Amino acid sequence: MVKDVLTRSFQTGQRRAIGKMGTEHSLCLGVLFLSKITCLLSLDPPILPFKAFPLMFFYRLRYASFLVLLSLSACFMPKESEEFDSPAAGMARLGNHMREKGEIGAAIDFYRRALANDSKSPMAIKGLAGVLEQWGDKQAAADVYRNGVVSRPDDAEIRRNYGRLLISLEQPAEAKRQFDAALDIDDDDLKAQSGLGVALDYLGEHTKAQKQYEKVLDAEPKNLATLNNLAYSYILSHRYDQAIKLLEPQLNNVAATAAMRQNLALAYGMAGMDVDAERVARMDLSPDKVKANMDYYRRQRAEVAVTTTPYAELGTYATEAMAVGQIERMRGQIEKSGGDLKPVVVPQVATPGGTPRFTVRMMGCSRPDDVSRLCETLAKSNIPCVPRGKGLD
Repeated sequence: MVKDVLTRSFQTGQRRAIGKMGTEHSLCLGVLFLSKITCLLSLDPPILPFKAFPLMFFYRLRYASFLVLLSLSACFMPKESEEFDSPAAGMARLGNHMREKGEIGAAIDFYRRALANDSKSPMAIKGLAGVLEQWGDKQAAADVYRNGVVSRPDDAEIRRNYGRLLISLEQPAEAKRQFDAALDIDDDDLKAQSGLGVALDYLGEHTKAQKQYEKVLDAEPKNLATLNNLAYSYILSHRYDQAIKLLEPQLNNVAATAAMRQNLALAYGMAGMDVDAERVARMDLSPDKVKANMDYYRRQRAEVAVTTTPYAELGTYATEAMAVGQIERMRGQIEKSGGDLKPVVVPQVATPGGTPRFTVRMMGCSRPDDVSRLCETLAKSNIPCVPRGKGLD
């Protein structure tokens, strides 16, 4: 009987909420959520002996207190909220409320209840995936986003968030597809443009990545995260002077991060500016780490200095496995060439403490013109290729 009364109360509150705005609207929403959660959790206590009456009272009081808190939180929702009369949206908002309070388990439960009611609820999709990622279960979060892009294919934010997560899972090719799709929906989405740049850098397509970062900086010149990404992309493509030009003016910026300073030290070091590299490195690193980095920069410069044989650089990749995979994809073209081409994987410069990169080099061309022709051929198959070596850089 209690459930029947509460169900009728929920239906009445729902009809009233639809027809009111402002303060009355918020109050009705509070009643709506209170009624709905009451129906879901049930106030019927377990069967207890007569002497357990105080425990029964405590049982009811505990749930009543919880529900009052939930109803009060609903009163502070914005007027223009997504489907305020939808049970799924209500559950998703409760998930948001629990997440803000740090109740991750309860938030996950509410988001799942919302999706069980409406599998296409964008608030529930974003909320559940986000909280699962926060919880540390990235694969489960990816599954939610994967289903989300199927049920909500025109939601650019879901695609963008999915792409960002795929980058962290070292799936840059799929991330690129999601960022591209997000930009097809909204080509002014700066976060998607920046994310696409990161994916392209992971795939070794640095020139294309730099164009994406530049678009973002044209719209937001003070976006330091994107500026740092662009500088690091310059470092990966051996354009150290450009990286220095970007990062040097930010050295004394109070908003500058340690990553920005160490990227500047890296650019100085690879450019042979050891005094400046050491000075900046000391701002964040221990003396032992500074010494190790300086030794590394010198070794890298020495390798570049003695490498006079021309070669083709076929991209820089996030993992050695990805670099090897790129070689395997080119295996047929290498065999058709009939020459002495030999692909090798070389560890690339990385930000101290950051993610290492691996470069694919195609050796075996004895003349610079041969390298140039090879790159022209590979470019027709959308394979990134940059001629390197004496007379080519």
